[in-house]
Amino acid sequence: MCLLQLEKATKEELPSLLQSDTGMAMLSMAGWRKAVSSTTLADTVVLRRVLCLQDIITSRKTAIEQLREGLSLFGLLGVLESEPQLAGALLYNSSKVLTADDIVRAFEVKWAEEGTNKKERQKDVYLRLTTWLEGVEEGDGCVSLRDFLTYVTALDAEPQTGWPMNPIIQFKECPERCRCYPVSNTCVLALTIPEHMGTLSQEEFNSAMQEAMVCGWGFGRE
Repeated sequence: MCLLQLEKATKEELPSLLQSDTGMAMLSMAGWRKAVSSTTLADTVVLRRVLCLQDIITSRKTAIEQLREGLSLFGLLGVLESEPQLAGALLYNSSKVLTADDIVRAFEVKWAEEGTNKKERQKDVYLRLTTWLEGVEEGDGCVSLRDFLTYVTALDAEPQTGWPMNPIIQFKECPERCRCYPVSNTCVLALTIPEHMGTLSQEEFNSAMQEAMVCGWGFGRE
């Protein structure tokens, strides 16, 4: 099951989602012992994190152990453990200068249906986002483009082998007068931006993005 489906599920949709064949397989993979009927939306935060851990670490454990054995055989494991920065050039494009265009190209945008008012609101938000990214590239504000990439993906550069999944920008519709901030989910490489941010001035949008990132570093992210 796509983690985004689990993230977006409403209270009414959650039981049928978890009772589907894919949902049951997901629960089994996570070792989830709580009854589906008792699983709440609050529980899905824990469930998503367990699934991320399962995918990132547990499912790759054998391959990681074999890699360590191979490096040890050639005397490289100790070198990389004592000088971990040597692996950076191999695993990440960390030496490349990151531009706003690089981020725009890397991120897939989840748009509403063409021709709808919702799509037009999302376009206003996206225009402000790309304008803000261009300003960050020029040195405006206290965050960098690498900070933005880290905020959304937990990595400050694209892996040499490419992203494991496409980073995405998606939008959400909020109740009237809501003034919530964007939220990142590094498990699924997603940035969710409230549609009401399209009504902000560019200066207000810039401040909101910067504050969301600064407050979201560390435990602030999902």
